[in-house]
Parts: sequence; structure tokens; C-alpha cells
Amino acid sequence: MRTRRTVPLALAGVLFGAVACTSSAPRPATRSTARTSTSGSSTSAPQPVACPLAVRDVLRAASGATVTVHTLERDPQLTDCRYTAAAAGRRACRAARLQINDESQAYVDFRRWVDESGQNRQHPRQVPGPGLGADWVVQQHLFQAGSATRWVTVTLDCPPHTPGTLPLARHIATIAMRA
Repeated sequence: MRTRRTVPLALAGVLFGAVACTSSAPRPATRSTARTSTSGSSTSAPQPVACPLAVRDVLRAASGATVTVHTLERDPQLTDCRYTAAAAGRRACRAARLQINDESQAYVDFRRWVDESGQNRQHPRQVPGPGLGADWVVQQHLFQAGSATRWVTVTLDCPPHTPGTLPLARHIATIAMRA
């Protein structure tokens, strides 16, 4: 007689969560919450990173325009910023989006993105940059860099063939790695 083995519901949720987290999206969808110790008091949670103002200054120098900063999302493990140049020149970048991911497996997610982007014909090109590795997708003006604890994404909004986009993206990523 065969016996049926059942998986406890909690374990099934963990297994499902592990499968659901294998997306190739550049930005993980998980959120962090404050943790409570067994005594009921809150433990110290990591503080979110603010949108680095140095990025505003770099984009202002590159575009020759006033730059505004918008925080799209800010939690302890993910910061999402948009920098917009008010009246950038015809051949200058108009905006930059910066995502700083400090989730526990940020580097693993970064490497997965690199592998899957190559399979999806985005053709990331490995370039020198901050962290343990950096990749540049020229057609999308997309720069990604990963370290052991942080994954940084820089997306530039520039006219096609704008000179200096890779050095600009690399500079922004370097600022974000140090933030």
C-alpha cells in the first residue's frame, strides 16, 4: 500500500516564493518590513538610501540644465530615483533613472539579469565599472553594476548616438555604489 506524502502549507509557500522570485526583471518586487523581536520591541532595520544629490550635479553638468530629483520609491532595501533635466540641449541626456537594490541576494539577481539579458537579445556588454561587475546595454542606455551587497541600475534618457553616455552612466553608478 502506498502512502501519500504531503508538504506542509508553510513549506509550500516558501517553495512557491522561491520559484516566483526567479524573474529576469531588473528590479526585484519583494519588499522589506520592520522586524519584531520575540520581546515585542522592534529591531533596528537598515535605513533606506536617499537619492544621491551628487547624481543631480553630474546630470546638470552633462546636460547644462537645471535638474530635479524625484524619489519614486524608498524602502530599506530599494531606492528608486528619477533625475530630470528641465531644458537639456538637443544632444544631451534629458533624464536618468537610478535604482539602488540592497536586498540580500542583490549580486545573485544582478548575475541572473546578465545571463538572461544575453539570452533575450539585449546583448549586455561587460565594461569596467564599480563593484564586482558591470554591464552596458547600448541600445537602451542601460548600465548595471553589482557588488556583494548592492545592485545598481542606471537608465539614461538620451537621444540616439549621444556622446559620453557610457561614462555618464558609469559615473552615476559609482556614486550610487558609494551612497
